Amino acid sequence: MALSAYQKQYKRRATKALALYTKARKQVRALVGQLVAAEQGNAAAAARTNRLNALYGTALPAATDLVADFGTSETLANLAGNQEADALLYADVADGNGGAALPTEAAFGE
Repeated sequence: MALSAYQKQYKRRATKALALYTKARKQVRALVGQLVAAEQGNAAAAARTNRLNALYGTALPAATDLVADFGTSETLANLAGNQEADALLYADVADGNGGAALPTEAAFGE
C-alpha cells in the first residue's frame, strides 16, 4: 500500500531530524575530546608548577582565574567515548490527519 502524504511527510521530517541529531552528536564528541585533551594538559601543567614550587620554594600560581573545573578527565572521557550508539529507527506512524500533510514549519527547515 502506498504511503499517504502525511506518512511521507513524517518520513522526510524524521530523516532530516535524525541527520541533524547525528551531525550534532558527532560535533559534541569531537569537542568533548578536545576538552579532555585540554583538561589533561592543564592538569599536567598544574602538577609541574606544584612540583617546581615544592622543589624550589617558589609561589608560582598553578591556576589562573580563567581555569574552570569541568570535572575529571575520566568523566569527560566517559561523555566522549562510552556513549552507546542509539538505534534510532523510523517508527511506524499511523496514517493520521486523514492522510493529508501537515502545514510546513520553520522548525523542520521547510
